[in-house]
Formats: sequence, C-alpha cells, structure tokens
Amino acid sequence: MQGFRNIILVGVCMCWMLSGSAQINAPAIRMDSTFKNCLNFGPSFGVMLDRNAQYWGLSLGYSRLIKNKWALTPAVAYDQEFDYSTAEGGIVNTFTFMATATYFLNQYWSVTSGLAKGIVDDDNSTKSLLWVNGDISTGLSIGRSIPNFAFWSRDSFAVSSAIEYNFSKEELSFSIDLVAGISW
Repeated sequence: MQGFRNIILVGVCMCWMLSGSAQINAPAIRMDSTFKNCLNFGPSFGVMLDRNAQYWGLSLGYSRLIKNKWALTPAVAYDQEFDYSTAEGGIVNTFTFMATATYFLNQYWSVTSGLAKGIVDDDNSTKSLLWVNGDISTGLSIGRSIPNFAFWSRDSFAVSSAIEYNFSKEELSFSIDLVAGISW
C-alpha cells in the first residue's frame, strides 16, 4: 500500500507542475538520517514572472548533512528556456553551476538558498553550446521531504517551490522541483 501511495503522490505532483525549473531546490537528504551524504537528481519546471517564457530542467547534486540541521549542496543543472515573447520564439539551452545551503526546520520541511552561475549556453548566433561568463542568480526555496520514498530506507524524495532572481537580467521566476536522493 505504501508503494501505491507514493506512485499516486508522484502523479499528483507531476500534474500540478505542468504549469512551469529552478536552479535553487531543496535537497532530498533527510535531517534525521544516519547517512550524511546524498546524491540528488530530478526535474524542475518554471515560469518567468517578468516575460512570457517557461523553462524545464534537470539537476544533479551532492548534499552533505552538517549537524543534522544544515546541508550544503554543490550541483550542476541543465535548463531549456522557451521564450514566447519574441517573434521567433527563442529556445536557449543552459548549463549552470550552483551552490546552496539548506536549513531544516524540522524532519520534513526545509528552507534553501544559494547562488547559481551560467557556465555553458547556446544563446549565440550559431546556436552552439559555448563556455560563457553567464548570468548570476539567487533564490529561496521551501521544500518538503518524503523519507523512505521508493525502494530502501536510505532513499528520499523532496518537492520544493522556489522564487529566483536573475541579477544579470533583473528578472524573477517561479519554479516547482522534484528531487530524488540516494544516501550513504
């Protein structure tokens, strides 16, 4: 019955997220975990609040639990943005490095913030992926951890929503993220 409940929860979350990727997301590591390390991965979906654009992305990160109240996470994310405000409907692919800190409010809820920096994108005339001195962003994310989610007691899952600010473009975005984690 537990597995069926988890499948239903994921389905509801996926339907809820179709409206809109965050670069700042809550890690899937649990604060009460006897495991101090976690490999996090998952999709995110977002919408730009200052223009007609949406994006989706994938992230891969490593979290380290510190004193059962904090987690530090370096991560790499891929985002694909669809800009509907231009006549040609631009699509931009970006790889971003981010570093975040998470504070656990309790066993299930967390607050995450950090910085993200674009490092590779195809926002150029040839549409080739090139190393760039990309945008700098920050964000604030509220996350809900779901321990013992999938297969083993060391697995966990997090759902988070984030508001992000891109300093370079001076624009806001909102996103919903799903993150699965395998701890050791």
